[in-house]
Amino acid sequence: MQGRTDAYRRILYLGLLLIREAARMGDARLCEIEADHLHNLPALLNEPDESRHQYYIRAERSLYLHRLSERNDDDCVAHRKRLYEEPWKLLEALTTKPIS
Repeated sequence: MQGRTDAYRRILYLGLLLIREAARMGDARLCEIEADHLHNLPALLNEPDESRHQYYIRAERSLYLHRLSERNDDDCVAHRKRLYEEPWKLLEALTTKPIS
């Protein structure tokens, strides 16, 4: 994975597959959680403001994982952590400045 834009694209791709899978299972709540996780990512693809990238990786990702954990389905959370692991690691590495 080359850079931040590639990481966001990978997350979007995987997330859309997860939404499709949840829809096939009839799990509207899981579709909502996934869609809420993804909805700001297109704006981040070419975002020059570092604080917005920091907010995604530190706050939005945490909220996403928290909302998933509220479903009491550890396998679901673990599956998503594995899927997003590579792009999230890259985004973490590129997020160097603390949020003020």
